[in-house]
Amino acid sequence: MGAVYLAERADGVYEHKVAIKVLQESLFTQGLVERFQQERQILARLSHPGIARLLDGGVTPDGRPYLVLEYVDGISIDRFCVEQKLDTTACLLLFLEVAQILQSAHQQLILHLDLKPANIIITAQGQPRLLDFGIARVLAESGGATLQAEETTRLLTPRYASPGATQGRGAQRV
Repeated sequence: MGAVYLAERADGVYEHKVAIKVLQESLFTQGLVERFQQERQILARLSHPGIARLLDGGVTPDGRPYLVLEYVDGISIDRFCVEQKLDTTACLLLFLEVAQILQSAHQQLILHLDLKPANIIITAQGQPRLLDFGIARVLAESGGATLQAEETTRLLTPRYASPGATQGRGAQRV
């Protein structure tokens, strides 16, 4: 739903790279603008060193929303496991680190909903970082119980979605 660009500070004060995610012009609908704004709110409330931080956001001159995100330099988790020739134990230990990051998001009442290798980046230091909360859901608290927020358009990556999620009406690929 968004195009992501690598940007670098150019005023000479200090060096800094960021990722800028902009809603694609061809997808510029009110519904996707609202989804983009929801992603910004979700990222603003998340706090964990394993989740790429929101730094800023705004609207382009032509009205498309954008997010300025922490740039995470690394490779996808599947590529990392292959390139590092990780054995089963090492893969499972890495998986546990990712699960701890997800647990933190869940404790902050956020469901990611688009977990796939491209959204889990491993840094040069071997640390996993979770990206792309574009189709995440916010959970609402009610009397100590947690209830899932109302379902809107079903967005998913079919290859990585659960079998039940890919069946039914209205599923859209991302």
